Amino acid sequence: STDAMQDKLSKARQKEVRGWVVEPAADGKMIATYYGLKDGAPYGVFAAEVVQGKVATTREIAADGSALSPLQRSMIKARQSVGSSKIETCGAPFNTVVIPPASDTAPVQVYLLTPQVKTGVFPAGKHFKITANPDGTFAARPFTNSCLNIGAPPLKAGEKPVGMFLTHVL
Repeated sequence: STDAMQDKLSKARQKEVRGWVVEPAADGKMIATYYGLKDGAPYGVFAAEVVQGKVATTREIAADGSALSPLQRSMIKARQSVGSSKIETCGAPFNTVVIPPASDTAPVQVYLLTPQVKTGVFPAGKHFKITANPDGTFAARPFTNSCLNIGAPPLKAGEKPVGMFLTHVL
Protein backbone atom coordinates (compact mmCIF):
# COMPACT_ATOMS: atom_id res chain seq x y z
CA SER A 1 0.00 0.00 0.00
CA THR A 2 2.95 2.33 0.57
CA ASP A 3 3.93 2.05 -3.11
CA ALA A 4 0.34 2.83 -4.14
CA MET A 5 0.24 5.82 -1.79
CA GLN A 6 3.48 7.18 -3.24
CA ASP A 7 2.22 6.66 -6.81
CA LYS A 8 -1.19 8.28 -6.25
CA LEU A 9 -0.51 11.17 -3.87
CA SER A 10 1.20 14.43 -4.72
CA LYS A 11 4.54 15.06 -3.02
CA ALA A 12 2.87 17.76 -0.91
CA ARG A 13 0.27 15.32 0.44
CA GLN A 14 2.94 12.63 1.00
CA LYS A 15 4.75 15.05 3.31
CA GLU A 16 1.63 15.17 5.51
CA VAL A 17 1.84 11.44 6.32
CA ARG A 18 2.98 10.75 9.90
CA GLY A 19 2.02 7.10 10.14
CA TRP A 20 -0.54 4.46 9.25
CA VAL A 21 -2.81 1.90 10.81
CA VAL A 22 -4.19 -1.30 9.29
CA GLU A 23 -7.52 -2.85 10.19
CA PRO A 24 -9.48 -5.84 8.95
CA ALA A 25 -12.52 -5.32 6.73
CA ALA A 26 -15.13 -7.71 5.36
CA ASP A 27 -14.21 -10.79 3.35
CA GLY A 28 -10.57 -10.97 4.48
CA LYS A 29 -9.75 -7.51 3.17
CA MET A 30 -7.41 -5.15 5.01
CA ILE A 31 -7.62 -1.35 4.99
CA ALA A 32 -4.39 0.63 5.38
CA THR A 33 -5.10 4.22 6.38
CA TYR A 34 -2.30 6.78 6.25
CA TYR A 35 -2.77 9.76 8.53
CA GLY A 36 -1.37 13.19 9.20
CA LEU A 37 -1.41 15.33 12.34
CA LYS A 38 -2.63 18.88 12.74
CA ASP A 39 -2.10 20.38 16.19
CA GLY A 40 -1.71 16.81 17.49
CA ALA A 41 -5.06 15.65 16.08
CA PRO A 42 -5.00 12.91 13.42
CA TYR A 43 -6.68 13.24 10.05
CA GLY A 44 -6.86 10.87 7.11
CA VAL A 45 -4.63 11.36 4.07
CA PHE A 46 -4.91 8.15 2.02
CA ALA A 47 -6.53 4.72 2.25
CA ALA A 48 -5.82 1.49 0.40
CA GLU A 49 -7.90 -1.68 0.41
CA VAL A 50 -5.68 -4.76 0.24
CA VAL A 51 -7.04 -8.12 -0.89
CA GLN A 52 -4.82 -11.23 -0.79
CA GLY A 53 -1.68 -9.11 -0.52
CA LYS A 54 -2.53 -6.81 -3.45
CA VAL A 55 -3.92 -3.29 -3.49
CA ALA A 56 -7.47 -3.45 -4.85
CA THR A 57 -8.67 0.14 -4.42
CA THR A 58 -7.23 3.43 -3.19
CA ARG A 59 -8.58 6.83 -2.31
CA GLU A 60 -7.18 10.16 -1.23
CA ILE A 61 -8.86 11.51 1.88
CA ALA A 62 -9.76 15.16 2.38
CA ALA A 63 -7.77 16.75 5.21
CA ASP A 64 -10.82 17.72 7.28
CA GLY A 65 -10.42 14.89 9.82
CA SER A 66 -13.92 13.54 9.34
CA ALA A 67 -12.83 10.38 7.52
CA LEU A 68 -11.30 8.56 10.52
CA SER A 69 -13.42 6.11 12.48
CA PRO A 70 -13.35 5.90 16.29
CA LEU A 71 -11.42 2.60 15.94
CA GLN A 72 -8.80 4.24 13.72
CA ARG A 73 -8.52 7.16 16.14
CA SER A 74 -7.94 4.81 19.10
CA MET A 75 -5.24 2.92 17.16
CA ILE A 76 -3.53 6.18 16.16
CA LYS A 77 -3.73 7.48 19.75
CA ALA A 78 -2.06 4.26 20.96
CA ARG A 79 0.67 4.52 18.32
CA GLN A 80 1.29 8.16 19.23
CA SER A 81 1.46 7.53 22.99
CA VAL A 82 3.88 4.62 22.53
CA GLY A 83 5.92 6.55 19.97
CA SER A 84 6.49 9.37 22.43
CA SER A 85 7.82 6.97 25.08
CA LYS A 86 11.43 6.90 26.18
CA ILE A 87 12.01 3.23 25.36
CA GLU A 88 15.62 2.79 24.28
CA THR A 89 16.20 1.50 20.75
CA CYS A 90 19.12 -0.44 19.28
CA GLY A 91 20.15 2.59 17.26
CA ALA A 92 17.37 2.63 14.65
CA PRO A 93 13.72 3.62 15.05
CA PHE A 94 11.36 0.77 15.89
CA ASN A 95 9.00 -0.76 13.35
CA THR A 96 5.58 -0.30 14.94
CA VAL A 97 2.66 -2.70 14.56
CA VAL A 98 -0.73 -1.70 15.99
CA ILE A 99 -3.22 -4.52 16.56
CA PRO A 100 -6.88 -3.50 16.15
CA PRO A 101 -8.60 -3.64 19.56
CA ALA A 102 -11.82 -5.51 20.32
CA SER A 103 -13.69 -2.19 20.59
CA ASP A 104 -13.11 1.56 20.26
CA THR A 105 -12.55 1.84 24.03
CA ALA A 106 -10.49 -1.32 24.66
CA PRO A 107 -6.73 -1.24 25.28
CA VAL A 108 -4.66 -1.43 22.08
CA GLN A 109 -1.71 -3.81 21.67
CA VAL A 110 1.31 -2.19 20.01
CA TYR A 111 4.48 -4.06 19.11
CA LEU A 112 7.80 -2.22 18.84
CA LEU A 113 10.13 -4.31 16.70
CA THR A 114 13.82 -3.62 16.22
CA PRO A 115 14.41 -3.27 12.47
CA GLN A 116 16.93 -5.12 10.34
CA VAL A 117 19.55 -2.54 9.33
CA LYS A 118 22.21 -4.77 7.78
CA THR A 119 21.82 -7.52 5.19
CA GLY A 120 22.35 -10.97 6.68
CA VAL A 121 22.05 -9.72 10.27
CA PHE A 122 18.72 -10.17 12.02
CA PRO A 123 17.62 -8.45 15.25
CA ALA A 124 16.56 -10.95 17.89
CA GLY A 125 16.50 -8.55 20.80
CA LYS A 126 14.99 -5.34 22.10
CA HIS A 127 11.41 -5.98 20.89
CA PHE A 128 8.47 -4.91 23.06
CA LYS A 129 4.76 -5.58 23.44
CA ILE A 130 2.98 -2.48 24.68
CA THR A 131 -0.55 -2.33 26.07
CA ALA A 132 -1.80 1.20 25.43
CA ASN A 133 -4.79 2.17 27.55
CA PRO A 134 -7.49 4.62 26.40
CA ASP A 135 -6.32 7.18 29.00
CA GLY A 136 -2.90 7.41 27.30
CA THR A 137 -1.01 5.29 29.85
CA PHE A 138 0.71 2.11 28.80
CA ALA A 139 2.63 -0.88 30.09
CA ALA A 140 5.69 -2.23 28.29
CA ARG A 141 6.69 -5.90 28.22
CA PRO A 142 10.18 -6.52 26.84
CA PHE A 143 10.97 -9.68 24.90
CA THR A 144 14.66 -9.37 25.83
CA ASN A 145 16.65 -6.97 27.99
CA SER A 146 19.27 -6.02 25.43
CA CYS A 147 20.02 -5.64 21.75
CA LEU A 148 21.04 -8.83 20.02
CA ASN A 149 21.76 -9.38 16.35
CA ILE A 150 21.98 -12.86 14.86
CA GLY A 151 23.70 -13.71 11.64
CA ALA A 152 26.71 -12.76 9.64
CA PRO A 153 27.70 -12.40 6.03
CA PRO A 154 27.66 -15.67 4.05
CA LEU A 155 30.38 -18.14 4.97
CA LYS A 156 33.44 -18.40 2.76
CA ALA A 157 34.82 -21.72 1.55
CA GLY A 158 36.31 -23.64 4.47
CA GLU A 159 34.57 -21.57 7.17
CA LYS A 160 32.26 -23.28 9.64
CA PRO A 161 29.26 -21.76 11.38
CA VAL A 162 29.48 -21.12 15.11
CA GLY A 163 26.81 -21.78 17.69
CA MET A 164 25.06 -19.32 19.95
CA PHE A 165 22.12 -19.18 22.31
CA LEU A 166 19.40 -16.71 23.14
CA THR A 167 17.35 -16.28 26.28
CA HIS A 168 14.21 -14.19 26.61
CA VAL A 169 12.06 -12.90 29.42
CA LEU A 170 8.67 -14.23 28.29
